[in-house]
Amino acid sequence: MTEARRFALAEREGEELTEPDTTGSFVEAHRVTQQIDSGESYDPCEVALAVETHRELCAYLRELGATAGSPA
Repeated sequence: MTEARRFALAEREGEELTEPDTTGSFVEAHRVTQQIDSGESYDPCEVALAVETHRELCAYLRELGATAGSPA
């Protein structure tokens, strides 16, 4: 759904984002996920925040609905 709406899922220097808050939240949640996957130590509070961020992103995208020609 993020790709269908062309949301940037990474912050790139010099690039203007259409959804900067959404992108920033996703980037941080993804960082925590990678930290866990790599076996590094992590803060359980960051994990809870990452889970909530992913839930909010999914809810936001569902609220926006499907884009033309793309399934939701």
